[in-house]
Amino acid sequence: MNKVLQWLRKYRGAIIAWLVLCCLVMLFSSYTQEKYYLQKDADLFEKNANMVLAVIEAALFCAILVYVFIKKETRNITAGGLVYAVISLAGFFLFFHDTFDGMGLFINRQFNKGVSTKTFVVVAVSDSSKSVDLFYHGKEKEHWVNEWVEEQAYRPGLHQRDSLHLRFAKGLFGVEYFDGVE
Repeated sequence: MNKVLQWLRKYRGAIIAWLVLCCLVMLFSSYTQEKYYLQKDADLFEKNANMVLAVIEAALFCAILVYVFIKKETRNITAGGLVYAVISLAGFFLFFHDTFDGMGLFINRQFNKGVSTKTFVVVAVSDSSKSVDLFYHGKEKEHWVNEWVEEQAYRPGLHQRDSLHLRFAKGLFGVEYFDGVE
């Protein structure tokens, strides 16, 4: 027991950092943030965010290459170091791309750049689960909203084929998010 306490004291900073990191991953995961967005908007944002993250990682890799070739004493470990850097950056991308997307979606919602109203048609009403199935005929194609928005949009007395006006705000990055029911 004493050795466990010594180990915990020795590594408490790292343990706390990992706990904070895990909490941030859960808070800012794209799964917790996507509920505010139409699926097509969230997918487009994630595609663009993944490209930005890939560019950032490519820049980090280039910086590592420059550092390795400038430092004369590190040229001996170039091949091993480069493989390690590639594996580390790939792991970083795989582990953090959802968090990066989620943080971007969260930041997008913090700044309102305008509001628009879209009319959705009620397809089905479930009084037991207090939700409605909705779809929107947009310019491109019909857009289904997710369950969380459907639960927020539920109103007693709704019937099939009723129109429901949902308010969407345009965020910092130009992506619209659910802002309420009119």
